[in-house]
Amino acid sequence: MKHTKIALVLVCALMLTMLVACGGGEKENIYSLTIEGVVMQGNQPVKPYLDKLGSDYQYSESISCAYDGMDKIYAYEDFSLYTYPDGDKDYVLEVEVLGGDYATGKGIKIGSSREDVIKAYGEKYFEDGALLYYNKTNDAADTVAPMLYFVMDGNTVISFGITGEGSFE
Repeated sequence: MKHTKIALVLVCALMLTMLVACGGGEKENIYSLTIEGVVMQGNQPVKPYLDKLGSDYQYSESISCAYDGMDKIYAYEDFSLYTYPDGDKDYVLEVEVLGGDYATGKGIKIGSSREDVIKAYGEKYFEDGALLYYNKTNDAADTVAPMLYFVMDGNTVISFGITGEGSFE
């Protein structure tokens, strides 16, 4: 009887370990994009991203209407980083993919269909003109939640990107 209890405890412990291992995987952050091996998210300092991506970009800036300082755009060949100032640092407001073979974490890229997007990210999306988007709170009125968006031309993705929290206050 004592051996049966020990065996039962060991089997339960093994099953619990297997459940944790199978279900304990980290959930994908759909509000990030990997470009050139660099995982980017909104509201993060832009300098480490620029250091890794290099200086082959076109730079532009304008006086920020929402923040104190200058909004900046770092436009690479196929993607752009939009930033906002906070003190003496600039932070990522938005990452937009405009070309190339880049894809979201679920494989959606320029040229993917509307059906592909919905199959990958689900039915809880919102639309505003050519924009099909998902936000973290699943509330269309929440314009400050992080967002994953797709710009559509009919049923085809022509660009996509992410925004950080508070991007469109």
